[in-house]
Amino acid sequence: MARKDRATNFTLGMEEEYLLVDPSTRELASDPPEALFKRCAKVLPQQVTHEFLRAQIEIGTPVCHSIDEARQHLGYLRSTVAEIATDYGLAIVAATRLVYSRFDSQPLRLIRPELGLAWLLISTLYLGVKLDGAVLRYLPSSL
Repeated sequence: MARKDRATNFTLGMEEEYLLVDPSTRELASDPPEALFKRCAKVLPQQVTHEFLRAQIEIGTPVCHSIDEARQHLGYLRSTVAEIATDYGLAIVAATRLVYSRFDSQPLRLIRPELGLAWLLISTLYLGVKLDGAVLRYLPSSL
């Protein structure tokens, strides 16, 4: 049976989490300055948030109408957060986990402590797509 191509309407958005590290030791930043997060929030309003760990930061693109538009937003967000982190003597990394870093120096910033998310250390990319009204969510990396 021949496939009939048809135009589809879709939108997409991405969220990506990073770990803040000391660029010389590659250890997790034990206490990143609150000023770093405030500056990110000021420069990138509603696109940067704290995550569960103090050394974790999340970015999110706006709703995009093409893959190219999403790529441009993601590139800008990544480079801007990396530049701001550098100004505070830190670097960002996206990794499933840092096995060589000391976890006891990284207290959790639990948003929902009742979930018991102790020692969860993950940075990943989430992709959400709305295709002809159906919402799809994809997590390309996993533990």
